[in-house]
Amino acid sequence: MISGNINYIDETGAYPPAVLHALRLLQQYDFSKMEPGRYEVEGGDDIYLLVCELNTEPTADRKLEAHRRYIDIHLVLQGSENIGFCVLGDDSEIESPYDEKNDIVFFKNNLAESLHRLLPGDFAIFFPRDLHKTLCCDERPAPVRKVLMKVSCSLSRDDIASKTSIRWGMIGTGDVTEIKSGPALYKSAGSSLLGVYNRTLAKAQDYARRHNVSKVYISADDLINARIIDAVYIATPPDSHLDYARKVIAAGKPVYIEKPLAPTSAECRQIALSAAQAQVPVFTAFYRRGLPRFQKVKELLDNNSLGKLKEVKISFSQPLPIDALQNKLLWRLDSSISPSGMFLDVAVHAIDILDFLLGPISVVSSIAKSLSGISETIDTVTAHWKHPLGVRGYGEWSFCADESHDMLTISGDCGEITLSLFGNSPIRFIAPDQTENYTFPVQKHVEQPYIQAIVNELLGKESHPGSLESAIRAIEVIEKMSGF
Repeated sequence: MISGNINYIDETGAYPPAVLHALRLLQQYDFSKMEPGRYEVEGGDDIYLLVCELNTEPTADRKLEAHRRYIDIHLVLQGSENIGFCVLGDDSEIESPYDEKNDIVFFKNNLAESLHRLLPGDFAIFFPRDLHKTLCCDERPAPVRKVLMKVSCSLSRDDIASKTSIRWGMIGTGDVTEIKSGPALYKSAGSSLLGVYNRTLAKAQDYARRHNVSKVYISADDLINARIIDAVYIATPPDSHLDYARKVIAAGKPVYIEKPLAPTSAECRQIALSAAQAQVPVFTAFYRRGLPRFQKVKELLDNNSLGKLKEVKISFSQPLPIDALQNKLLWRLDSSISPSGMFLDVAVHAIDILDFLLGPISVVSSIAKSLSGISETIDTVTAHWKHPLGVRGYGEWSFCADESHDMLTISGDCGEITLSLFGNSPIRFIAPDQTENYTFPVQKHVEQPYIQAIVNELLGKESHPGSLESAIRAIEVIEKMSGF
Protein backbone atom coordinates (compact mmCIF):
# COMPACT_ATOMS: atom_id res chain seq x y z
CA MET A 1 0.00 0.00 0.00
CA ILE A 2 1.18 3.50 -0.89
CA SER A 3 -0.56 6.63 0.31
CA GLY A 4 -0.27 10.31 -0.56
CA ASN A 5 -2.12 13.45 -1.54
CA ILE A 6 -3.26 14.09 -5.09
CA ASN A 7 -2.00 17.68 -4.94
CA TYR A 8 1.57 16.61 -4.13
CA ILE A 9 2.58 13.65 -6.29
CA ASP A 10 6.14 12.41 -5.82
CA GLU A 11 7.79 12.52 -9.26
CA THR A 12 11.12 11.02 -8.13
CA GLY A 13 10.29 7.39 -8.84
CA ALA A 14 8.13 6.45 -5.86
CA TYR A 15 5.45 4.92 -8.09
CA PRO A 16 5.51 2.34 -10.88
CA PRO A 17 5.15 4.09 -14.26
CA ALA A 18 1.57 2.92 -14.87
CA VAL A 19 0.48 4.09 -11.41
CA LEU A 20 2.20 7.46 -11.80
CA HIS A 21 0.41 7.90 -15.12
CA ALA A 22 -2.93 7.12 -13.44
CA LEU A 23 -2.29 9.65 -10.67
CA ARG A 24 -1.50 12.31 -13.22
CA LEU A 25 -4.81 11.53 -14.92
CA LEU A 26 -6.65 11.96 -11.61
CA GLN A 27 -5.14 15.42 -11.28
CA GLN A 28 -6.70 16.45 -14.59
CA TYR A 29 -10.36 15.80 -13.82
CA ASP A 30 -12.95 18.13 -12.29
CA PHE A 31 -14.88 15.63 -10.20
CA SER A 32 -17.28 18.30 -8.93
CA LYS A 33 -18.94 18.16 -12.36
CA MET A 34 -19.06 14.36 -12.61
CA GLU A 35 -22.08 12.30 -11.52
CA PRO A 36 -21.65 8.96 -9.75
CA GLY A 37 -20.91 6.14 -12.16
CA ARG A 38 -18.24 4.49 -14.27
CA TYR A 39 -16.02 6.50 -16.62
CA GLU A 40 -13.72 5.04 -19.28
CA VAL A 41 -10.24 6.52 -19.12
CA GLU A 42 -7.85 4.63 -21.37
CA GLY A 43 -7.82 1.41 -23.33
CA GLY A 44 -11.30 0.21 -22.43
CA ASP A 45 -10.71 -1.85 -19.30
CA ASP A 46 -7.03 -0.93 -18.90
CA ILE A 47 -7.79 2.16 -16.78
CA TYR A 48 -11.25 3.23 -15.67
CA LEU A 49 -12.72 5.04 -12.68
CA LEU A 50 -15.81 4.97 -10.54
CA VAL A 51 -17.20 8.11 -8.92
CA CYS A 52 -18.97 6.92 -5.77
CA GLU A 53 -21.25 8.46 -3.13
CA LEU A 54 -21.44 6.01 -0.26
CA ASN A 55 -21.68 5.74 3.51
CA THR A 56 -18.99 4.48 5.83
CA GLU A 57 -19.80 1.59 8.17
CA PRO A 58 -18.44 0.12 11.41
CA THR A 59 -15.11 -1.60 10.78
CA ALA A 60 -16.43 -4.96 11.98
CA ASP A 61 -19.11 -4.90 9.27
CA ARG A 62 -16.67 -4.38 6.42
CA LYS A 63 -14.79 -7.19 4.63
CA LEU A 64 -11.14 -7.56 3.71
CA GLU A 65 -10.74 -7.82 -0.05
CA ALA A 66 -8.02 -8.19 -2.67
CA HIS A 67 -7.77 -8.24 -6.45
CA ARG A 68 -5.67 -10.09 -9.00
CA ARG A 69 -5.99 -8.19 -12.26
CA TYR A 70 -6.17 -4.59 -11.03
CA ILE A 71 -4.37 -2.08 -8.85
CA ASP A 72 -6.82 0.07 -6.85
CA ILE A 73 -6.40 3.82 -6.25
CA HIS A 74 -8.87 5.20 -3.69
CA LEU A 75 -9.18 9.01 -3.68
CA VAL A 76 -11.45 10.82 -1.20
CA LEU A 77 -13.25 13.90 -2.56
CA GLN A 78 -15.57 14.83 0.33
CA GLY A 79 -15.89 13.47 3.84
CA SER A 80 -13.43 10.93 5.17
CA GLU A 81 -12.95 7.20 5.49
CA ASN A 82 -10.68 4.77 7.24
CA ILE A 83 -9.20 1.91 5.24
CA GLY A 84 -7.92 -1.23 6.92
CA PHE A 85 -4.78 -2.71 5.40
CA CYS A 86 -2.60 -5.81 5.77
CA VAL A 87 -0.35 -7.86 3.48
CA LEU A 88 -1.36 -11.24 2.08
CA GLY A 89 0.40 -13.96 4.07
CA ASP A 90 0.24 -17.57 5.23
CA ASP A 91 -2.39 -16.67 7.85
CA SER A 92 -4.75 -15.05 5.31
CA GLU A 93 -7.89 -17.20 5.12
CA ILE A 94 -10.18 -16.87 2.11
CA GLU A 95 -13.83 -16.38 3.04
CA SER A 96 -15.31 -16.83 -0.43
CA PRO A 97 -13.77 -18.05 -3.72
CA TYR A 98 -12.23 -15.62 -6.18
CA ASP A 99 -14.88 -13.93 -8.34
CA GLU A 100 -13.25 -13.78 -11.77
CA LYS A 101 -15.89 -11.53 -13.33
CA ASN A 102 -15.57 -8.84 -10.65
CA ASP A 103 -11.88 -9.53 -9.90
CA ILE A 104 -12.36 -9.79 -6.16
CA VAL A 105 -11.72 -12.25 -3.37
CA PHE A 106 -12.81 -11.74 0.24
CA PHE A 107 -10.83 -12.80 3.30
CA LYS A 108 -11.90 -13.58 6.85
CA ASN A 109 -11.74 -10.75 9.36
CA ASN A 110 -9.29 -12.54 11.64
CA LEU A 111 -6.21 -10.54 10.71
CA ALA A 112 -4.61 -7.59 12.46
CA GLU A 113 -4.92 -4.79 9.96
CA SER A 114 -3.72 -1.21 10.28
CA LEU A 115 -6.28 1.57 9.79
CA HIS A 116 -5.30 4.41 7.49
CA ARG A 117 -7.41 7.59 7.52
CA LEU A 118 -8.11 9.40 4.24
CA LEU A 119 -9.24 13.03 4.13
CA PRO A 120 -10.24 15.02 1.01
CA GLY A 121 -7.40 14.89 -1.49
CA ASP A 122 -5.78 11.85 0.13
CA PHE A 123 -5.34 8.64 -1.83
CA ALA A 124 -4.30 5.06 -1.07
CA ILE A 125 -2.94 2.61 -3.64
CA PHE A 126 -3.44 -1.13 -3.18
CA PHE A 127 -1.56 -3.73 -5.20
CA PRO A 128 -2.75 -7.32 -5.69
CA ARG A 129 -1.08 -8.67 -2.53
CA ASP A 130 -2.51 -5.83 -0.39
CA LEU A 131 -5.61 -6.84 1.55
CA HIS A 132 -7.81 -3.82 2.27
CA LYS A 133 -11.09 -2.98 3.99
CA THR A 134 -12.63 0.24 2.69
CA LEU A 135 -15.35 2.61 3.98
CA CYS A 136 -14.70 2.13 7.68
CA CYS A 137 -16.07 4.84 9.98
CA ASP A 138 -14.70 6.41 13.15
CA GLU A 139 -17.63 6.39 15.56
CA ARG A 140 -20.74 6.50 13.43
CA PRO A 141 -21.51 6.05 9.72
CA ALA A 142 -21.12 9.14 7.54
CA PRO A 143 -21.40 9.99 3.84
CA VAL A 144 -18.24 10.06 1.72
CA ARG A 145 -17.72 11.02 -1.90
CA LYS A 146 -14.75 9.30 -3.48
CA VAL A 147 -13.15 8.00 -6.66
CA LEU A 148 -11.96 4.45 -7.23
CA MET A 149 -9.58 4.20 -10.17
CA LYS A 150 -8.79 0.70 -11.48
CA VAL A 151 -5.41 0.21 -13.20
CA SER A 152 -4.81 -3.07 -15.02
CA CYS A 153 -1.73 -4.98 -13.86
CA SER A 154 -1.06 -5.75 -17.53
CA LEU A 155 0.05 -2.14 -18.01
CA SER A 156 3.18 -2.89 -15.98
CA ARG A 157 4.04 -5.62 -18.47
CA ASP A 158 3.20 -3.33 -21.38
CA ASP A 159 5.66 -0.77 -19.95
CA ILE A 160 8.33 -3.46 -20.39
CA ALA A 161 7.11 -4.90 -23.70
CA SER A 162 7.19 -1.51 -25.40
CA LYS A 163 10.85 -0.99 -24.53
CA THR A 164 13.93 -1.75 -26.59
CA SER A 165 16.12 -2.32 -23.53
CA ILE A 166 15.77 -3.40 -19.89
CA ARG A 167 17.15 -1.18 -17.13
CA TRP A 168 18.10 -3.27 -14.10
CA GLY A 169 18.39 -2.45 -10.43
CA MET A 170 20.37 -4.86 -8.25
CA ILE A 171 19.85 -5.61 -4.55
CA GLY A 172 23.03 -7.03 -3.03
CA THR A 173 26.61 -6.65 -4.26
CA GLY A 174 28.20 -9.86 -2.94
CA ASP A 175 30.64 -12.26 -4.57
CA VAL A 176 28.15 -13.75 -7.04
CA THR A 177 27.58 -10.31 -8.59
CA GLU A 178 31.26 -9.52 -9.07
CA ILE A 179 31.92 -11.70 -12.12
CA LYS A 180 29.16 -14.26 -12.59
CA SER A 181 26.07 -12.08 -12.85
CA GLY A 182 26.53 -8.35 -12.32
CA PRO A 183 28.56 -7.63 -15.48
CA ALA A 184 26.11 -9.78 -17.48
CA LEU A 185 23.37 -7.28 -16.66
CA TYR A 186 25.23 -4.49 -18.46
CA LYS A 187 26.98 -6.59 -21.12
CA SER A 188 23.92 -8.41 -22.47
CA ALA A 189 22.32 -6.89 -25.55
CA GLY A 190 19.39 -4.62 -24.73
CA SER A 191 20.28 -4.58 -21.03
CA SER A 192 21.85 -2.10 -18.60
CA LEU A 193 22.53 -1.93 -14.86
CA LEU A 194 21.48 1.50 -13.61
CA GLY A 195 21.31 1.14 -9.83
CA VAL A 196 22.57 -0.94 -6.90
CA TYR A 197 21.77 -1.28 -3.21
CA ASN A 198 23.62 -2.92 -0.33
CA ARG A 199 22.82 -2.73 3.38
CA THR A 200 26.35 -1.36 3.78
CA LEU A 201 26.37 1.85 1.78
CA ALA A 202 30.14 1.85 1.31
CA LYS A 203 29.99 -1.57 -0.37
CA ALA A 204 27.33 -0.38 -2.80
CA GLN A 205 29.36 2.74 -3.57
CA ASP A 206 32.51 0.69 -4.14
CA TYR A 207 30.69 -1.70 -6.48
CA ALA A 208 29.11 1.16 -8.42
CA ARG A 209 32.48 2.85 -8.85
CA ARG A 210 34.20 -0.29 -10.13
CA HIS A 211 31.35 -1.34 -12.44
CA ASN A 212 30.42 2.13 -13.64
CA VAL A 213 26.88 2.00 -12.21
CA SER A 214 25.33 5.44 -12.20
CA LYS A 215 23.07 5.26 -9.14
CA VAL A 216 23.51 4.00 -5.56
CA TYR A 217 20.30 3.73 -3.53
CA ILE A 218 20.18 4.15 0.23
CA SER A 219 17.23 1.76 0.59
CA ALA A 220 15.95 -1.25 -1.29
CA ASP A 221 12.49 0.33 -1.46
CA ASP A 222 13.90 3.37 -3.23
CA LEU A 223 15.54 1.15 -5.85
CA ILE A 224 12.48 -1.05 -6.33
CA ASN A 225 10.13 1.89 -6.86
CA ALA A 226 12.53 4.06 -8.88
CA ARG A 227 11.01 5.18 -12.16
CA ILE A 228 14.23 4.49 -14.07
CA ILE A 229 14.33 0.81 -12.99
CA ASP A 230 12.43 -1.67 -15.18
CA ALA A 231 13.41 -4.96 -13.50
CA VAL A 232 15.18 -6.01 -10.30
CA TYR A 233 17.85 -8.64 -9.62
CA ILE A 234 17.87 -9.95 -6.03
CA ALA A 235 21.39 -11.17 -5.18
CA THR A 236 21.15 -11.60 -1.42
CA PRO A 237 21.19 -14.67 0.87
CA PRO A 238 17.99 -16.71 0.39
CA ASP A 239 16.35 -15.84 3.71
CA SER A 240 15.64 -12.33 2.35
CA HIS A 241 14.35 -13.39 -1.08
CA LEU A 242 10.66 -13.63 -0.14
CA ASP A 243 10.48 -10.15 1.37
CA TYR A 244 12.32 -8.46 -1.49
CA ALA A 245 10.46 -10.45 -4.14
CA ARG A 246 7.08 -9.43 -2.74
CA LYS A 247 8.07 -5.79 -2.85
CA VAL A 248 9.30 -5.99 -6.43
CA ILE A 249 6.18 -7.87 -7.52
CA ALA A 250 3.99 -5.31 -5.76
CA ALA A 251 5.74 -2.62 -7.80
CA GLY A 252 4.73 -4.50 -10.95
CA LYS A 253 8.31 -5.18 -12.04
CA PRO A 254 9.90 -8.42 -13.29
CA VAL A 255 12.27 -9.95 -10.75
CA TYR A 256 15.34 -12.14 -11.25
CA ILE A 257 16.21 -14.00 -8.03
CA GLU A 258 19.54 -15.61 -7.28
CA LYS A 259 19.21 -19.34 -6.59
CA PRO A 260 17.83 -20.89 -4.56
CA LEU A 261 14.51 -19.13 -5.11
CA ALA A 262 13.92 -19.26 -1.33
CA PRO A 263 15.11 -21.42 1.59
CA THR A 264 11.90 -23.50 1.64
CA SER A 265 9.28 -24.61 -0.84
CA ALA A 266 6.63 -22.88 1.31
CA GLU A 267 8.31 -19.51 0.75
CA CYS A 268 8.74 -20.35 -2.94
CA ARG A 269 5.00 -20.92 -3.19
CA GLN A 270 4.33 -17.56 -1.54
CA ILE A 271 6.47 -15.87 -4.20
CA ALA A 272 4.61 -17.77 -6.91
CA LEU A 273 1.23 -16.78 -5.46
CA SER A 274 2.16 -13.10 -5.38
CA ALA A 275 3.50 -13.31 -8.93
CA ALA A 276 0.36 -15.03 -10.22
CA GLN A 277 -1.95 -12.52 -8.58
CA ALA A 278 0.00 -9.56 -9.92
CA GLN A 279 0.79 -11.26 -13.25
CA VAL A 280 4.47 -10.36 -12.90
CA PRO A 281 7.24 -12.64 -14.27
CA VAL A 282 9.71 -14.19 -11.83
CA PHE A 283 13.01 -15.72 -12.95
CA THR A 284 15.49 -17.80 -10.92
CA ALA A 285 19.25 -17.94 -11.54
CA PHE A 286 19.49 -21.54 -12.68
CA TYR A 287 21.81 -20.29 -15.35
CA ARG A 288 23.23 -23.69 -16.37
CA ARG A 289 20.12 -24.07 -18.50
CA GLY A 290 21.49 -21.27 -20.69
CA LEU A 291 25.08 -22.57 -21.02
CA PRO A 292 25.99 -24.09 -24.42
CA ARG A 293 27.51 -27.21 -22.81
CA PHE A 294 24.27 -28.21 -21.12
CA GLN A 295 22.21 -27.29 -24.14
CA LYS A 296 24.44 -29.64 -26.13
CA VAL A 297 23.68 -32.46 -23.70
CA LYS A 298 19.97 -31.76 -24.06
CA GLU A 299 20.35 -31.82 -27.84
CA LEU A 300 22.01 -35.26 -27.67
CA LEU A 301 19.28 -36.60 -25.41
CA ASP A 302 16.46 -35.10 -27.48
CA ASN A 303 17.99 -36.70 -30.58
CA ASN A 304 17.98 -40.13 -28.86
CA SER A 305 21.75 -40.42 -29.19
CA LEU A 306 21.79 -42.75 -26.16
CA GLY A 307 18.81 -44.79 -27.27
CA LYS A 308 16.41 -45.68 -24.46
CA LEU A 309 17.56 -43.83 -21.35
CA LYS A 310 18.18 -46.01 -18.32
CA GLU A 311 20.14 -44.30 -15.56
CA VAL A 312 21.70 -41.07 -14.34
CA LYS A 313 24.39 -40.85 -11.66
CA ILE A 314 25.85 -37.89 -9.80
CA SER A 315 29.02 -38.05 -7.73
CA PHE A 316 30.07 -34.81 -6.06
CA SER A 317 32.43 -34.04 -3.20
CA GLN A 318 34.40 -31.08 -1.91
CA PRO A 319 36.33 -30.20 1.26
CA LEU A 320 34.80 -27.98 3.90
CA PRO A 321 35.06 -24.27 3.06
CA ILE A 322 38.21 -22.70 4.50
CA ASP A 323 36.10 -19.97 6.11
CA ALA A 324 34.14 -22.64 7.99
CA LEU A 325 37.34 -24.21 9.29
CA GLN A 326 38.34 -20.77 10.56
CA ASN A 327 34.99 -20.46 12.38
CA LYS A 328 33.82 -17.65 10.13
CA LEU A 329 30.08 -17.23 9.71
CA LEU A 330 28.79 -18.53 6.35
CA TRP A 331 25.12 -18.29 5.47
CA ARG A 332 25.43 -21.64 3.69
CA LEU A 333 26.16 -23.29 7.05
CA ASP A 334 23.50 -21.39 8.99
CA SER A 335 20.40 -23.60 9.27
CA SER A 336 18.16 -20.55 9.78
CA ILE A 337 19.16 -19.26 6.34
CA SER A 338 19.99 -22.48 4.46
CA PRO A 339 18.10 -25.36 6.13
CA SER A 340 20.02 -27.95 4.08
CA GLY A 341 23.36 -26.18 4.32
CA MET A 342 25.80 -26.49 1.42
CA PHE A 343 23.54 -29.14 -0.09
CA LEU A 344 20.85 -26.52 -0.72
CA ASP A 345 23.32 -24.03 -2.14
CA VAL A 346 25.25 -26.40 -4.42
CA ALA A 347 23.18 -29.50 -5.16
CA VAL A 348 20.15 -27.45 -6.18
CA HIS A 349 22.05 -26.68 -9.42
CA ALA A 350 22.35 -30.42 -10.14
CA ILE A 351 18.69 -31.07 -9.33
CA ASP A 352 17.57 -28.27 -11.63
CA ILE A 353 19.76 -29.31 -14.57
CA LEU A 354 18.48 -32.89 -14.28
CA ASP A 355 14.93 -31.49 -14.40
CA PHE A 356 15.96 -29.59 -17.54
CA LEU A 357 17.59 -32.60 -19.21
CA LEU A 358 15.41 -35.52 -18.09
CA GLY A 359 12.22 -34.09 -16.62
CA PRO A 360 10.88 -33.72 -13.06
CA ILE A 361 12.33 -35.85 -10.27
CA SER A 362 10.37 -38.02 -7.87
CA VAL A 363 12.44 -38.98 -4.84
CA VAL A 364 12.43 -42.65 -3.93
CA SER A 365 14.75 -42.70 -0.92
CA SER A 366 17.58 -40.75 0.66
CA ILE A 367 19.93 -40.59 3.64
CA ALA A 368 21.15 -37.21 4.89
CA LYS A 369 23.68 -36.74 7.69
CA SER A 370 25.94 -34.20 9.33
CA LEU A 371 29.37 -35.80 9.67
CA SER A 372 31.74 -32.84 10.01
CA GLY A 373 30.31 -31.35 13.21
CA ILE A 374 31.06 -27.85 11.91
CA SER A 375 27.39 -26.83 11.96
CA GLU A 376 23.91 -28.26 12.43
CA THR A 377 23.34 -28.44 8.68
CA ILE A 378 23.70 -31.67 6.72
CA ASP A 379 26.89 -32.24 4.74
CA THR A 380 26.50 -35.77 3.35
CA VAL A 381 23.62 -37.05 1.22
CA THR A 382 22.89 -40.18 -0.80
CA ALA A 383 19.68 -40.46 -2.76
CA HIS A 384 17.78 -42.64 -5.24
CA TRP A 385 15.08 -41.17 -7.49
CA LYS A 386 13.19 -41.57 -10.73
CA HIS A 387 12.56 -39.45 -13.79
CA PRO A 388 9.70 -39.84 -16.29
CA LEU A 389 9.80 -42.94 -18.52
CA GLY A 390 11.42 -44.95 -15.75
CA VAL A 391 14.90 -43.38 -15.82
CA ARG A 392 16.58 -44.25 -12.51
CA GLY A 393 18.75 -41.79 -10.62
CA TYR A 394 21.46 -42.14 -7.98
CA GLY A 395 23.47 -39.41 -6.33
CA GLU A 396 26.01 -38.94 -3.60
CA TRP A 397 27.16 -35.61 -2.25
CA SER A 398 29.79 -34.85 0.39
CA PHE A 399 30.72 -31.38 1.56
CA CYS A 400 33.34 -32.50 4.07
CA ALA A 401 35.50 -34.71 1.84
CA ASP A 402 39.29 -34.84 1.58
CA GLU A 403 39.27 -33.98 -2.12
CA SER A 404 36.99 -32.62 -4.83
CA HIS A 405 35.13 -34.74 -7.37
CA ASP A 406 32.40 -33.77 -9.81
CA MET A 407 30.85 -36.17 -12.32
CA LEU A 408 27.47 -36.57 -14.01
CA THR A 409 26.83 -39.74 -16.04
CA ILE A 410 23.74 -40.35 -18.16
CA SER A 411 23.38 -43.88 -19.57
CA GLY A 412 21.17 -45.45 -22.22
CA ASP A 413 21.09 -48.74 -24.07
CA CYS A 414 23.18 -47.21 -26.89
CA GLY A 415 25.84 -45.31 -24.94
CA GLU A 416 26.56 -42.81 -22.19
CA ILE A 417 27.42 -39.16 -21.63
CA THR A 418 29.79 -37.98 -18.90
CA LEU A 419 30.49 -34.40 -17.89
CA SER A 420 31.28 -32.10 -15.00
CA LEU A 421 28.43 -30.11 -13.48
CA PHE A 422 30.61 -27.30 -12.16
CA GLY A 423 33.77 -27.48 -14.27
CA ASN A 424 34.39 -26.93 -17.97
CA SER A 425 36.02 -30.21 -18.95
CA PRO A 426 34.89 -31.71 -22.27
CA ILE A 427 31.57 -33.48 -22.53
CA ARG A 428 32.32 -37.10 -23.38
CA PHE A 429 29.87 -39.08 -25.53
CA ILE A 430 30.65 -42.79 -25.67
CA ALA A 431 28.83 -45.25 -27.94
CA PRO A 432 29.80 -48.72 -29.23
CA ASP A 433 30.93 -47.36 -32.59
CA GLN A 434 32.12 -43.87 -31.68
CA THR A 435 33.53 -41.59 -29.01
CA GLU A 436 33.12 -37.83 -29.16
CA ASN A 437 34.48 -35.04 -26.97
CA TYR A 438 32.64 -31.72 -27.03
CA THR A 439 34.62 -28.75 -25.78
CA PHE A 440 33.19 -25.30 -25.10
CA PRO A 441 34.85 -21.95 -24.37
CA VAL A 442 34.91 -20.84 -20.75
CA GLN A 443 32.19 -18.28 -20.07
CA LYS A 444 33.68 -15.26 -18.31
CA HIS A 445 30.28 -14.31 -16.93
CA VAL A 446 28.50 -17.66 -16.57
CA GLU A 447 25.05 -16.16 -16.08
CA GLN A 448 25.22 -14.02 -19.23
CA PRO A 449 23.62 -16.48 -21.70
CA TYR A 450 20.74 -17.03 -19.28
CA ILE A 451 20.34 -13.32 -18.49
CA GLN A 452 20.39 -12.59 -22.22
CA ALA A 453 17.53 -15.06 -22.69
CA ILE A 454 15.58 -13.37 -19.87
CA VAL A 455 16.11 -9.93 -21.39
CA ASN A 456 15.01 -11.27 -24.77
CA GLU A 457 11.86 -12.70 -23.20
CA LEU A 458 11.04 -9.41 -21.48
CA LEU A 459 11.48 -7.66 -24.81
CA GLY A 460 9.15 -10.15 -26.49
CA LYS A 461 11.81 -11.86 -28.61
CA GLU A 462 11.98 -15.42 -27.20
CA SER A 463 11.30 -17.53 -24.12
CA HIS A 464 14.06 -18.28 -21.63
CA PRO A 465 14.76 -21.97 -20.86
CA GLY A 466 13.48 -22.03 -17.28
CA SER A 467 10.27 -21.60 -15.32
CA LEU A 468 9.10 -20.61 -11.87
CA GLU A 469 7.53 -24.04 -11.39
CA SER A 470 10.77 -25.87 -12.18
CA ALA A 471 12.62 -23.62 -9.69
CA ILE A 472 10.09 -24.58 -7.01
CA ARG A 473 10.40 -28.28 -7.90
CA ALA A 474 14.15 -28.08 -7.31
CA ILE A 475 13.61 -26.85 -3.74
CA GLU A 476 10.96 -29.50 -3.11
CA VAL A 477 13.38 -32.23 -4.20
CA ILE A 478 16.15 -30.80 -2.00
CA GLU A 479 13.78 -30.85 0.98
CA LYS A 480 12.81 -34.48 0.33
CA MET A 481 16.41 -35.58 -0.08
CA SER A 482 17.33 -33.69 3.11
CA GLY A 483 14.60 -35.45 5.06
CA PHE A 484 12.48 -32.36 5.65
